[in-house]
Amino acid sequence: MKNKLSRFAVPYEVWMAIFVVAPILIMVIYAFSSSEGGFTLDNFVQMGGYTQVFLRSFKLAIIATLICELFPYPLIAIFGAANESSYYADFAVKAFRTYLCMMVLACVNKACFIFLQAVGKALTSTLLSMFREVVFGVGFALLLPVFFGLDGVLYSMPVSDILTFIISAIIIVKTYRELNVEGVQKV
Repeated sequence: MKNKLSRFAVPYEVWMAIFVVAPILIMVIYAFSSSEGGFTLDNFVQMGGYTQVFLRSFKLAIIATLICELFPYPLIAIFGAANESSYYADFAVKAFRTYLCMMVLACVNKACFIFLQAVGKALTSTLLSMFREVVFGVGFALLLPVFFGLDGVLYSMPVSDILTFIISAIIIVKTYRELNVEGVQKV
């Protein structure tokens, strides 16, 4: 039965590959392009002035996570689930709670990407972002359904966010140590 149901995940996987991978690649190309079309890192110089944006993003992520976890039924009713069977509504609640449970870590990861760009580590930031979205996000959405069926698709983003958070924490600690060493050497 598991193999029959995993066929239904294929359209989702194709859709995700096209509409997640392609926009990320376009974003990377534009991020490293000047208005004349040449290679530049100048686009990342202005990232340091966005501390308030990070804080607002973090607050919104906490609020969104709480709403999704505490009030999933009203949210799925917006999409017409109130008129569907109880099986559909139960699955929708499970999907909201599972897929979006690590939204706070996703916010921290995004802030980490922006911080790395601001301190001149644009390549590290871009690679970390690509790992989260493409390698982990798409990779786990394709791999986990093999082991967990349709639930594997739901587990893909929380797992991606957790792994990216661990890698981000390691990179941030390393970056802070490098910045402290540079600061001490300048004094």
